[in-house]
Amino acid sequence: MFEQLTLVSALLGGFAFTFLATMLAENDDKKLISLMIIISALTATMFFLCTLGWSLFGKASIEDLSELNLSKHKFLFLLFVFGILLFNVLLAMSGWTRSKKVGIITTSIGVFAFISLMFLFKGSIS
Repeated sequence: MFEQLTLVSALLGGFAFTFLATMLAENDDKKLISLMIIISALTATMFFLCTLGWSLFGKASIEDLSELNLSKHKFLFLLFVFGILLFNVLLAMSGWTRSKKVGIITTSIGVFAFISLMFLFKGSIS
């Protein structure tokens, strides 16, 4: 299980780092771009921590975890979920850098994704 979580968080972290690099290369001084840089840096950091944390668990199963490692896993899972939600925010905001019409469309897609994520994660976070 931890191998899959490590892989997914590494992949999403790579996307967030790429998004960050793209926003940093942007020579626009808009507040929106600055906000997107901050959010993408935070998102990439969360996924980076999840990748490192879960890779340290190795091949252990969730049943084999000690009380301390189980609390670490719960913390990493919260970081993971929050990272996914922030990544969704980035995708929703991205259209506003292009135009109002594209911004409305990407925000609508982001709202749909947010509702879907809440449904998927319902009961997973405790």
